[in-house]
Amino acid sequence: MQATHYSVSEIRRDSETNWVATYVYQPTAGYTGTDDVELEILSSADGATAPQLTKKVRLHFLIHE
Repeated sequence: MQATHYSVSEIRRDSETNWVATYVYQPTAGYTGTDDVELEILSSADGATAPQLTKKVRLHFLIHE
């Protein structure tokens, strides 16, 4: 589930994160209130086969000035 009030809501995995998958969120400018996002994490033993394990993580944000 994608966040609703975001300017940035994405998973980054690059040299800046040392190749670790990292979720990055930034609310829309001037927005205050709450926002939610649900991430689905899929994993397999070797990374090449179909996922063996699925986890869902829900994040709740309280945004204020």
